[in-house]
Amino acid sequence: MRHAPDWARFASRHWERTPTRLRLGAPLISPEQAFQGLVSVSAPFRLGTPFRALPDVRFFADTARLRAPGTLLPGEKDADATA
Repeated sequence: MRHAPDWARFASRHWERTPTRLRLGAPLISPEQAFQGLVSVSAPFRLGTPFRALPDVRFFADTARLRAPGTLLPGEKDADATA
């Protein structure tokens, strides 16, 4: 049986103090579900960041800022993160 993280302990020891890694055992969601979530949140930014978007999202390739990342973001036609 998987136990939930002890968020109170995490916050009291690490929040805004030190980096840490939570060992949760099995993933909370499958890689497929994670990728579909990534596709969904990327959709509004394929043509560029909407004016006054919160949070202010910026995309970079090397050191150059991309105004409209287009197909560099995952889309419905991509099968998985590798694609």
